[in-house]
Amino acid sequence: MINYAETVATKCIECGQCTDECDFLIAYGKTPKELANEALNTKFSDNPVLPYSCNICGYCQKLCPENLDLGLMIMGAREKLVSERIGPLPGHQPAIEGQEFYVSDNFRIISAGTGAESCDVVFFPGCALSAYSPDLVKATYSYLKTQHANLGIALGCCGGPSELIGKTDYANQITEQLEQDIKRLGTSEIIVACPYCYKRLSERLTDLKPVSLYKELSEAGTKFPEKGNSTYSIHDPCSARGQPEIQDAVRSLISKSGYTIEEHTHTRENTHCCGMGGMVFLANADVGAAKAKRTIRESQHDLVTYCSTCRDIFSSQGKKCVHLLDLLFHKNPAEQAAKAPNAPEVATKNMKILNQWVRGI
Repeated sequence: MINYAETVATKCIECGQCTDECDFLIAYGKTPKELANEALNTKFSDNPVLPYSCNICGYCQKLCPENLDLGLMIMGAREKLVSERIGPLPGHQPAIEGQEFYVSDNFRIISAGTGAESCDVVFFPGCALSAYSPDLVKATYSYLKTQHANLGIALGCCGGPSELIGKTDYANQITEQLEQDIKRLGTSEIIVACPYCYKRLSERLTDLKPVSLYKELSEAGTKFPEKGNSTYSIHDPCSARGQPEIQDAVRSLISKSGYTIEEHTHTRENTHCCGMGGMVFLANADVGAAKAKRTIRESQHDLVTYCSTCRDIFSSQGKKCVHLLDLLFHKNPAEQAAKAPNAPEVATKNMKILNQWVRGI
């Protein structure tokens, strides 16, 4: 952290391009240079909520004329706070407990499919989609089976929740275990539904090839049944920044299903985080809500996104939002757009249901 904080402190020209777009910087009234100097002087030990209030969404780097990534410095600060037993913060307890459940036998399971010991491809829905809708996971798996006869499935977590609160070593252990489990099925390809999982696994897996579910569905060429001609405002998850092939695939799927897309000011590479990036809502809900409201203000229609966490955050803030897979597989997407986020006990139940389902296939 110190080396990169020195880089930020030296190279930041305080041009204001990132501070105008970042609710974290606005909330604290600081420039990246000022934050870097604070990191060098105090390591945020006297104000640990501050580094846990950054969405780590990458938009500052996109805007910065010096290509500075404030999130890289912030992640180092979180790791340092964890090493000093200051972090994670009390508000992060739901993420800690959730992470333990995601890697427990109540959810985590790997299967090569019916009666098989090996498979050619594995579908990895991730924990957020599994908590959101077991039916969508099942429908997606069934569709992928028409494209890949020898298809396995892996329920579990990529380690993202632990990574984002600064427990990087534990997060990497989870990722390594996932890779070992999938390799035992004899496959080298993993189809990933969650954009954050895809980003993390693409960066860290050594012997497996992650493929975006949305690129897979788009390239398959199947025309999904049209359910209406509604117009949706699109939200790209911040983890899909720098992934134009995924962004294009998503738009292709939406259009092929008969829907119209409204591109507002901040989409694709300029997308704003939903507010939950970096687990910010758990540490500083005001900053998280401010970020979510940027997209809500810009969108003239109900939102469509391809991240379950984004969908739930917008819904929790009073904005109707549908998951792309609802458009493809749910009989009544409009009904899903109005659906409130699942209560924690419902999310847990959904994941247990999927675990039992995988045991039976």
